[in-house]
Amino acid sequence: MQKCFNNGEKMGRLIFNPCEIISFDVRIVKEREDFEVIHLTIETEDNCLKYRVCSDEREPDLSLIQRDLYSGLSKVRDDNADIEIEEYMQRDYLFVRYPDGTSKQYTARKI
Repeated sequence: MQKCFNNGEKMGRLIFNPCEIISFDVRIVKEREDFEVIHLTIETEDNCLKYRVCSDEREPDLSLIQRDLYSGLSKVRDDNADIEIEEYMQRDYLFVRYPDGTSKQYTARKI
């Protein structure tokens, strides 16, 4: 299932390097017959961030991870809200603080 947006309207900020989000894509991809991951792409005014996000013991349901990421980024798009993303790539972690204040830790790697 592909979800991609680029409607030219002002969006909220990605507190990574605070900058405007231009578009985003949250897609479940089948890497092997029995293994799926999420490819998360966030295009900003300064950069294009791409991550491979996996389910794990903390977050075992890939479709819920996709839903949360999509909902959070949609809130940024629709309500001019903020989302914070912190990388800890040495341990393959991505920390996301959603617009509602909820924080999640995902197993992820830059691609």
